[in-house]
Amino acid sequence: MAICGICCIFAVCSLNTFAYSSGSDISDTFTFLSIVMIVAGILEIILFFKIWIMTNHVALLKKKIVDFSYGSDIDKTCRRLLIMGRREEVRDIMIDQFVDELEKRLEMTRGQEFMLEKLKAESIAKYVNQLEQNLNSIGEPVPENIQKLATFGDYMKLTVGRVDSK
Repeated sequence: MAICGICCIFAVCSLNTFAYSSGSDISDTFTFLSIVMIVAGILEIILFFKIWIMTNHVALLKKKIVDFSYGSDIDKTCRRLLIMGRREEVRDIMIDQFVDELEKRLEMTRGQEFMLEKLKAESIAKYVNQLEQNLNSIGEPVPENIQKLATFGDYMKLTVGRVDSK
């Protein structure tokens, strides 16, 4: 609504300029004012829908971020599964978290070949150690495929074969 007030101020300024610069009668002035107000109205409608669409995008982004982050809900789910004696499902959740952490790190280098090449040589030992601690807490071993991984390049070869031979 503040935009409407701003448009009225611009319309009045434009009308004053038009009235002083032209020696025309009042009907030309009203025609000019009508055109300015119609254009301002159309622009306000467009702005309204753009803001409406933008709020929908923000809601989708929020949903993605909340769904992607691991917080108390995952911990609560793991505790519930452990109480029910479903350790294998908890192990799968922990491995999913491990993979998601590696993927987040890879996502940061998307489109940046220099950074991707540097990342391929980077060790993933800290991620594997964290997974090992988590799995040991529930009495599960680290899968052999994960133990064989030493770098992000190894991970990329294992998962998708995205490592280019350059």
